Amino acid sequence: MRALLSRRSLRQLLPVLFFLLAAIPAGAIGMLLTQRAWDRELQTVHDQHLQLARHLAEALARYAKDAEAVFRLTAANVAADRPVQELTTLLLRCGKVDREFRECLKPRRPCPHAILIQ
Repeated sequence: MRALLSRRSLRQLLPVLFFLLAAIPAGAIGMLLTQRAWDRELQTVHDQHLQLARHLAEALARYAKDAEAVFRLTAANVAADRPVQELTTLLLRCGKVDREFRECLKPRRPCPHAILIQ
């Protein structure tokens, strides 16, 4: 009696074998597709971050160039003792003027903080 219960019949083994025969390739294909999708998403995020960094670098380069031009103009006007009221307005808009420098921008007064950039 034990010999009959311990031995599995073909009817019991066939559904298990068919299930494994279908599940193993399906699982492998699913894992491959998931890995490829993950890699594509990571590449997309990398490309977007690279594009964002390029845009920020361009904006910062333009900002540095504009700031240098404004300060060169300011230094040249202060050194030549020209009125700089319009320049003061420009600098105030740009947020580049502090109190000490604002006092120096008043006409007919030499500025101890002015540096002529050449």
